[in-house]
Amino acid sequence: MNKIQTLLGAALIGAAAASAQTPGTLTVTLPANTDTLFLAPVPVADFYGSNRNGAIAGLADTVVVSGQTTYVLDLDPDEALAVIIKPSSNRRSEIVYAAPGETLTVDFTGPVNVMKGSHLVEGISQFNAFTDSVVTAYQALPSTATDAEREALRQSLTDRAFAMAMANKDNSLGMYMTGEIPSWNELMQAFDALGPGAKESFLSPIYARLDNMIARKRAIEAAAEAIKVGLPAPDFSLPDAQGNMVSLSQFKGKWVMLDFWGSWCGWCIKGIPQMKEQWAELKDRDVVFLSIACNDSKDTWLGALAKYDLPWVNVWSDPDTPSSQAVQSVYAVSGYPTKLVIDPQGNIALIVVGEDPSFYDQLRALL
Repeated sequence: MNKIQTLLGAALIGAAAASAQTPGTLTVTLPANTDTLFLAPVPVADFYGSNRNGAIAGLADTVVVSGQTTYVLDLDPDEALAVIIKPSSNRRSEIVYAAPGETLTVDFTGPVNVMKGSHLVEGISQFNAFTDSVVTAYQALPSTATDAEREALRQSLTDRAFAMAMANKDNSLGMYMTGEIPSWNELMQAFDALGPGAKESFLSPIYARLDNMIARKRAIEAAAEAIKVGLPAPDFSLPDAQGNMVSLSQFKGKWVMLDFWGSWCGWCIKGIPQMKEQWAELKDRDVVFLSIACNDSKDTWLGALAKYDLPWVNVWSDPDTPSSQAVQSVYAVSGYPTKLVIDPQGNIALIVVGEDPSFYDQLRALL
């Protein structure tokens, strides 16, 4: 029995009687040349939790569907799900949000994928189709196109997402669309307008995620005035891989290089080889390398430490820490990687955002 059947009880004998809810279904219409179907029915709370990748990996399954034109997935009668679906014949996957008891469909046979069965999935399907048309138009722009023409297409996505969010501000579609708004100003305006029907819908984890994200942005903006060259570096205490607390203040009297990074950050990973070289050359000159992992689950972080063999001091910022208290907010980190140099007196001597090859030259000039 595969994972999908184990989780969802594909042969729901007696399940209807045992559950207070009626089981829902998701019917997938497949192109004729489909051999396999990737499925990951993830509880919405886990999908928007701090360990999304782990949740997906734990529930993912690939079903052989050769010769089939449809596949019916029985849905948990009591749990709201974000079902990730990708036929082998289709380059694009879909995420179908299913409330308990809903009967939904997704059709992969047309030029665009079409979802039906609820106001939410139909609205998402319409927005996805609009997004595809904008991307096509953007790609078709001639090389002589102006910046204003490109910006107009990008703005059309913001305008459509904002309009849909505001028109549905008291239901789950409004909740979803608010999270799709790429502009901070419009996003915060739509977020503040959300009614209880959106906040308390089965997509409420999106609200919690956005609330945390907005709070972090506001905390970063408030902290930025205190994170400048010449000002004292805020102290912090975070756990290392053995669970021991490590504080910035314990390194006073030495130069400290703070490295805000994450295993999910491509540029952070690209910079590791150079960082290892520099650490080997500077470790005997009273220079401490201190990496702070951000937006990683603990297991993911520990796995990255083992994978990349990082020999310097490493600590972890728990993603569940309130935004205003998270060390990356206190240090006004707006991009990854961010590196700061703290002098022996505990003052900020250098701030560099992004993977800049000249950073270590600037560090050496300070020593």
